[in-house]
Amino acid sequence: MKKAMTILEIMIAIVLVGILLSFAAPQYSRYIERSHGEQAKKAMKIIQHAAQLRFVDTNNYAAAGSNNLNATYGGYVDLSSYDSDPYWNYSVDANGNIFSTRSSGKYADDIIRFNEDGSCDSSSTTYPFAGKSCVSSD
Repeated sequence: MKKAMTILEIMIAIVLVGILLSFAAPQYSRYIERSHGEQAKKAMKIIQHAAQLRFVDTNNYAAAGSNNLNATYGGYVDLSSYDSDPYWNYSVDANGNIFSTRSSGKYADDIIRFNEDGSCDSSSTTYPFAGKSCVSSD
């Protein structure tokens, strides 16, 4: 004689799966956001390297945004993939500061800022997943 699962047993199993997912989904979202923050910081270090190489050659930083990073600094390091990043808009100001602005999602318009010397500026970084050294503890 086969014993089938009752409707109550199925409902309990579904409720348990739902409870587990309610804990897992926010953790997964935070994990994804942290990975986007790390991606941005790695890109910013590469962009900063290109900006410093240009500074050595020309004795100035050229302001550049997400659509012209490779045109401005591409002679030093290939930055073409950063001109079309789906999550971040990168820019360099005339003082050599590097900015990443989140372009979409819940944290759209949040910023990670590196100073000219490569340190993360925690006072103007608003992206909460930029890492302990980047986020102000206010």
